[in-house]
Amino acid sequence: MLQWVRSVIYTVLLFLGTGFFGVIVLLSALLPLSIEQRYVIPRAWGLSLTWLAKVVCGLGYVIEGRENLPSRPFISLWKHSSVWETLAQMFVVPPASWSLKREVIWIPIVGWAVSTYYDRPQHIQKMIQAAMAQDFSWEKSAKAYEEVYQRAIFNKMML
Repeated sequence: MLQWVRSVIYTVLLFLGTGFFGVIVLLSALLPLSIEQRYVIPRAWGLSLTWLAKVVCGLGYVIEGRENLPSRPFISLWKHSSVWETLAQMFVVPPASWSLKREVIWIPIVGWAVSTYYDRPQHIQKMIQAAMAQDFSWEKSAKAYEEVYQRAIFNKMML
């Protein structure tokens, strides 16, 4: 019963918080701020709602492998098995360009807020150029896989 109550409380706070941050994003779109400056808002949204999940529901998280994220723009694919991934992508990876279903921008407040970051051809061009400059060769991937395998063997031997 207590878990159900905590879940309902979190869900209500999630919807209220999302609506609040959505309005703030819409208002910030009227200001002469860069995307990077405005990205602070969805980052705060993700951090605050994951914090609430810990406080209200007792759900914590651990991010493993953050050191493997590139420091320059990259393509990240999220499976969206849970709401947590939607929140986490706001603070785990650097500000990003998104590829999303156009129906998302039809959602009142949230979709409108997302649309203020959406459809920016200059960002899409930068993303394409950054992706095309990457080395996706088999040799590089095979070397990285081999390094991971060697670390796994080493770690297993240390147990």
